[in-house]
Amino acid sequence: MEIGTNLNRYFPGLDMDSPVEIKEVVVSGKTSLASLINTSGLKRDEFFGWNPALSPTTQFVPAGYRVKLPSDKSVTPLVVVAKNPTPEPRPRVQVVHHRVKRGETLFEIARLYGASVERILKVNGLRKAHLLKVGTTLQIPKI
Repeated sequence: MEIGTNLNRYFPGLDMDSPVEIKEVVVSGKTSLASLINTSGLKRDEFFGWNPALSPTTQFVPAGYRVKLPSDKSVTPLVVVAKNPTPEPRPRVQVVHHRVKRGETLFEIARLYGASVERILKVNGLRKAHLLKVGTTLQIPKI
């Protein structure tokens, strides 16, 4: 409520879009998603844009669900459904193993292998460099 009533304070210069009028249709019984899309008069992507809680993998919508539809079909959906391209496989991080010796610091080990302290901490699940213990085998990510 605080932010909504004081938009200029929290978001100075924000241009608000005019409100979009929508109508909600309550699904009376379990209904297939395909039939809801067909009877909505919207394209598939538009339908999901207005109903982001539904996913393209949904087969049936339960009774009582409130389908959102624009009063004016020329209005762009509130949510644009992102097309998720097939992600490229992430290259596997190659690592070198290093056993910590007495007196070694993480900074020295990182410099020895040309790695960053932050990456070594992350790869090994450590939060702080001072938690390093003698005899621990570290994974050092290769550049």
